[in-house]
Amino acid sequence: MKPRGAQIKDQKHMWGSCGQDRQLNLNWHLISAPKPVLEYAVVHEMCHQKHRNHEPEFWNLVGRVLPDWEARKAWLDKHEHLLGWERVEPTA
Repeated sequence: MKPRGAQIKDQKHMWGSCGQDRQLNLNWHLISAPKPVLEYAVVHEMCHQKHRNHEPEFWNLVGRVLPDWEARKAWLDKHEHLLGWERVEPTA
């Protein structure tokens, strides 16, 4: 499935999103990430065009495109503060 388009945004609480309209949005802070991490973010959002959740089928699709996705995601989770952005955890 082809995305309708892509936008670079100043998202406050996410690295990216994929709307119902297949519009991909990526956080501009990813420009400072290593290329493999940026690729992971793009693939992650593109896979949401088929699977709108984070169920096993979604991760299986991500893994078919990027077999090393877990290492790329781990880098982002561990080093996001280096990109000038801090994750805001939801409150219970």
